[in-house]
Amino acid sequence: MTDRDKVLKDIRALLKGLETGDLQFLLNQAEVLDYNRKVRLEREEQKKETESSSESKKNSGKKAKSKKSAPPADEIAIEQTERSKFFNLRIGTALLFMDYHEIQAIFKIARAAGNQTEGAARLYRWFDRERRDVLAEGGIGGPASPKLKIIYNVLLDTFTSG
Repeated sequence: MTDRDKVLKDIRALLKGLETGDLQFLLNQAEVLDYNRKVRLEREEQKKETESSSESKKNSGKKAKSKKSAPPADEIAIEQTERSKFFNLRIGTALLFMDYHEIQAIFKIARAAGNQTEGAARLYRWFDRERRDVLAEGGIGGPASPKLKIIYNVLLDTFTSG
Protein backbone atom coordinates (compact mmCIF):
# COMPACT_ATOMS: atom_id res chain seq x y z
CA MET A 1 0.00 0.00 0.00
CA THR A 2 1.43 3.37 -1.02
CA ASP A 3 1.53 6.45 1.20
CA ARG A 4 -1.21 7.97 -0.96
CA ASP A 5 -3.42 4.90 -0.47
CA LYS A 6 -2.92 5.11 3.31
CA VAL A 7 -3.89 8.79 3.35
CA LEU A 8 -6.98 8.11 1.22
CA LYS A 9 -8.01 5.30 3.55
CA ASP A 10 -7.65 7.60 6.59
CA ILE A 11 -9.67 10.33 4.87
CA ARG A 12 -12.47 7.91 3.94
CA ALA A 13 -12.67 6.70 7.54
CA LEU A 14 -12.99 10.26 8.84
CA LEU A 15 -15.57 11.32 6.25
CA LYS A 16 -18.21 9.02 7.70
CA GLY A 17 -18.45 11.11 10.89
CA LEU A 18 -18.64 14.54 9.25
CA GLU A 19 -21.76 16.61 8.74
CA THR A 20 -22.91 17.86 5.34
CA GLY A 21 -21.55 21.37 5.93
CA ASP A 22 -18.15 19.95 6.83
CA LEU A 23 -18.18 17.79 3.70
CA GLN A 24 -19.07 20.83 1.55
CA PHE A 25 -16.13 22.71 3.09
CA LEU A 26 -13.82 19.80 2.27
CA LEU A 27 -15.15 19.68 -1.29
CA ASN A 28 -14.46 23.40 -1.73
CA GLN A 29 -10.95 22.97 -0.35
CA ALA A 30 -10.31 20.02 -2.66
CA GLU A 31 -11.47 22.13 -5.61
CA VAL A 32 -9.06 24.89 -4.59
CA LEU A 33 -6.18 22.42 -4.26
CA ASP A 34 -7.02 20.87 -7.64
CA TYR A 35 -7.19 24.29 -9.29
CA ASN A 36 -3.87 25.35 -7.71
CA ARG A 37 -2.26 22.14 -8.97
CA LYS A 38 -3.47 22.89 -12.50
CA VAL A 39 -2.19 26.47 -12.32
CA ARG A 40 1.18 25.22 -11.04
CA LEU A 41 1.41 22.70 -13.90
CA GLU A 42 0.48 25.38 -16.44
CA ARG A 43 3.12 27.74 -15.05
CA GLU A 44 5.75 25.01 -15.19
CA GLU A 45 4.78 24.32 -18.81
CA GLN A 46 4.97 28.03 -19.65
CA LYS A 47 8.37 28.23 -17.96
CA LYS A 48 9.61 25.29 -20.04
CA GLU A 49 8.27 26.94 -23.20
CA THR A 50 9.99 30.19 -22.28
CA GLU A 51 13.27 28.41 -21.55
CA SER A 52 12.96 26.43 -24.77
CA SER A 53 12.13 29.60 -26.68
CA SER A 54 15.11 31.38 -25.12
CA GLU A 55 17.39 28.49 -26.00
CA SER A 56 16.26 28.38 -29.62
CA LYS A 57 16.57 32.17 -29.74
CA LYS A 58 20.20 31.86 -28.65
CA ASN A 59 20.85 29.07 -31.12
CA SER A 60 19.16 30.62 -34.13
CA GLY A 61 19.92 34.28 -33.45
CA LYS A 62 16.32 35.10 -34.33
CA LYS A 63 13.71 36.64 -32.11
CA ALA A 64 11.29 33.99 -30.82
CA LYS A 65 7.70 34.90 -30.06
CA SER A 66 5.99 33.52 -26.98
CA LYS A 67 2.59 31.89 -27.51
CA LYS A 68 1.06 33.86 -24.65
CA SER A 69 2.18 37.40 -24.09
CA ALA A 70 2.45 38.62 -20.53
CA PRO A 71 -0.26 41.02 -19.39
CA PRO A 72 0.68 44.68 -19.08
CA ALA A 73 2.20 45.55 -15.70
CA ASP A 74 -0.69 47.90 -14.91
CA GLU A 75 -3.58 45.69 -16.09
CA ILE A 76 -6.19 44.78 -13.49
CA ALA A 77 -8.97 42.33 -14.27
CA ILE A 78 -11.24 39.79 -12.63
CA GLU A 79 -11.55 36.60 -14.64
CA GLN A 80 -13.86 33.72 -13.95
CA THR A 81 -12.12 30.34 -14.05
CA GLU A 82 -13.46 27.22 -15.71
CA ARG A 83 -15.23 26.46 -12.46
CA SER A 84 -17.94 29.06 -11.98
CA LYS A 85 -17.33 29.48 -8.24
CA PHE A 86 -13.73 30.61 -8.66
CA PHE A 87 -12.04 33.71 -10.03
CA ASN A 88 -8.60 35.13 -10.67
CA LEU A 89 -7.87 38.70 -9.68
CA ARG A 90 -5.13 39.77 -12.06
CA ILE A 91 -3.04 42.71 -10.90
CA GLY A 92 -0.35 43.17 -13.51
CA THR A 93 1.55 39.90 -13.62
CA ALA A 94 0.18 38.71 -10.24
CA LEU A 95 -2.61 36.16 -10.52
CA LEU A 96 -4.57 35.87 -7.28
CA PHE A 97 -7.09 33.08 -6.83
CA MET A 98 -10.38 34.05 -5.16
CA ASP A 99 -13.57 32.16 -4.53
CA TYR A 100 -17.13 33.32 -5.17
CA HIS A 101 -17.69 34.43 -1.57
CA GLU A 102 -14.60 36.64 -1.58
CA ILE A 103 -15.60 38.26 -4.87
CA GLN A 104 -19.12 38.73 -3.53
CA ALA A 105 -17.73 40.39 -0.38
CA ILE A 106 -15.50 42.86 -2.22
CA PHE A 107 -18.26 43.64 -4.72
CA LYS A 108 -20.61 44.51 -1.84
CA ILE A 109 -17.90 46.76 -0.39
CA ALA A 110 -17.45 48.55 -3.72
CA ARG A 111 -21.19 48.90 -4.29
CA ALA A 112 -21.79 50.32 -0.79
CA ALA A 113 -19.03 52.91 -1.05
CA GLY A 114 -20.03 56.48 -1.81
CA ASN A 115 -17.19 57.09 -4.23
CA GLN A 116 -13.97 55.68 -5.65
CA THR A 117 -11.74 56.99 -2.84
CA GLU A 118 -13.99 55.59 -0.12
CA GLY A 119 -14.31 52.31 -2.02
CA ALA A 120 -10.53 52.01 -2.35
CA ALA A 121 -10.07 52.60 1.39
CA ARG A 122 -12.74 50.02 2.26
CA LEU A 123 -11.24 47.47 -0.13
CA TYR A 124 -7.82 48.03 1.41
CA ARG A 125 -9.19 47.34 4.91
CA TRP A 126 -10.87 44.13 3.71
CA PHE A 127 -7.76 42.91 1.91
CA ASP A 128 -5.62 43.80 4.94
CA ARG A 129 -7.93 41.80 7.20
CA GLU A 130 -8.80 38.87 4.90
CA ARG A 131 -6.26 38.59 2.05
CA ARG A 132 -2.93 40.25 2.74
CA ASP A 133 -1.46 38.25 -0.13
CA VAL A 134 -3.44 40.44 -2.55
CA LEU A 135 -1.80 43.54 -1.11
CA ALA A 136 1.67 42.02 -1.14
CA GLU A 137 1.61 40.29 -4.52
CA GLY A 138 -0.44 43.06 -6.14
CA GLY A 139 2.02 45.74 -5.02
CA ILE A 140 -0.61 47.65 -3.05
CA GLY A 141 1.18 49.67 -0.41
CA GLY A 142 -1.71 51.47 1.23
CA PRO A 143 -5.32 52.62 1.00
CA ALA A 144 -4.38 55.43 -1.41
CA SER A 145 -2.94 53.04 -4.00
CA PRO A 146 -4.30 53.78 -7.47
CA LYS A 147 -4.62 50.02 -8.00
CA LEU A 148 -7.41 49.89 -5.41
CA LYS A 149 -9.38 52.51 -7.34
CA ILE A 150 -8.99 50.42 -10.47
CA ILE A 151 -10.13 47.28 -8.61
CA TYR A 152 -13.13 49.28 -7.36
CA ASN A 153 -14.02 50.29 -10.94
CA VAL A 154 -13.44 46.78 -12.31
CA LEU A 155 -15.75 45.31 -9.67
CA LEU A 156 -18.54 47.74 -10.50
CA ASP A 157 -18.03 47.34 -14.26
CA THR A 158 -17.79 43.54 -14.16
CA PHE A 159 -20.58 42.56 -11.78
CA THR A 160 -24.17 43.61 -11.21
CA SER A 161 -26.10 43.69 -7.99
CA GLY A 162 -28.91 41.54 -9.36
